[in-house]
Amino acid sequence: MAASVAAQGQTGGRSWIRADLATASVAEDFTMATSGAAPGAREATSYSASYHLPAGFSFGVGAGHLITPRFGVAVTVERTMHSREADVSATLPHPLFLNAFATATGTSDNDLFRREVAVHLSGVWAAPTRWSAIVMHVFGGPSRIRASQEAVVNIGVDQTFAIDRPAQSIRIARTSIAKVQGSGWGFHIGADGTYFLDQLLGVGGIVRYSRAPISFPDTLGTGFPDVETRTGGFLVGATLRARF
Repeated sequence: MAASVAAQGQTGGRSWIRADLATASVAEDFTMATSGAAPGAREATSYSASYHLPAGFSFGVGAGHLITPRFGVAVTVERTMHSREADVSATLPHPLFLNAFATATGTSDNDLFRREVAVHLSGVWAAPTRWSAIVMHVFGGPSRIRASQEAVVNIGVDQTFAIDRPAQSIRIARTSIAKVQGSGWGFHIGADGTYFLDQLLGVGGIVRYSRAPISFPDTLGTGFPDVETRTGGFLVGATLRARF
């Protein structure tokens, strides 16, 4: 089995460059919210925006080198994008009567984009295989991930109410957005397999899980603590590799 691993260096070299095209999930959903009474008001108004992002597309490029026939290092730069409307809600008190709240739910006016750029620094183990044309790697290490999120900063509400009884209705009328950013250090772990068509080029697949804690400013709540969440997620895709 050791001979098949060594054959990679003999037939195609221990260094490689790669390009990956994949689908990637989001590590964690999150919510921004605010609540407080306006000047002169007796009861608080509250607003929230929740972000449940679907899987998105990811593109990455990387390079690596086996220092020994079995162990090496690699670096990958990966860009991922997700988009979906935010789920928004508003709860308003009645202007004249106490304990007569009304709540409305809706979505943001447009899809909100989440973009992530990750740098993965990997230690690599080249697993032994029975065929020299097949290369299997298991890898893991630290990751630096930066996320940019379009977030709701204002929820406009249309309110109608009765002046002689505690009856009212509200609806979400409009939203406005702004971009927030955050970054953090985390980790990744994964594996890939490549079938080499000749001594230079190969095609295969990759799976990787990454996660890093980040914080976003709460765009709905001035003076509120930052929103803590996680970036990264599970990725599966195809890879094109050249070795030399």
